[in-house]
Amino acid sequence: MKEPRVLKKVLIKLGSQCNWHCPHCHSEHINYPFNAKVLDWVKANGFEKVCFGGGEPTIYWKTIEKICRTLGHDYHYQFVTNGSLMDQTKRNLIDDYDMTVCLS
Repeated sequence: MKEPRVLKKVLIKLGSQCNWHCPHCHSEHINYPFNAKVLDWVKANGFEKVCFGGGEPTIYWKTIEKICRTLGHDYHYQFVTNGSLMDQTKRNLIDDYDMTVCLS
């Protein structure tokens, strides 16, 4: 039986800020300046799945929007969220890019 093909995945860490302080998670408040050059590296190295990490990734939603618009619809996007900051604008982008969302 042929093994299923695994998508080549990259995690883009957006920062460590979170609006909750769960005991099982780190709660540092660090912001990372986003360097758009990382997207050229993602494209050049054959990645197919882009995972967004935080802290809470939805705090960095404008950066997520920028990344999705820059990379386009040829990638599978996913992130883990506590869900507390979800709204219709975020759901629209999630639907538009068929993102996988995991609630934690």
